[in-house]
Amino acid sequence: MELAGGGRLAARAADHRSPERLAGQRVVVVSAGDSAVQIAADLATMARVTLVSWAPSRYPASTSGP
Repeated sequence: MELAGGGRLAARAADHRSPERLAGQRVVVVSAGDSAVQIAADLATMARVTLVSWAPSRYPASTSGP
């Protein structure tokens, strides 16, 4: 799905294979599940990631970079 401004939307965690295809891009991961945290951490190795969740996090916040 194309978004305004030329962005794309991958709506399912099952679509995620590796961070390489999003290298150097800004990515927003939206979910309340553990898989979102795992995917965000994986993508953060190659992209600028924002994680948005509607549930309290069970993981400590970190502001340090790679």
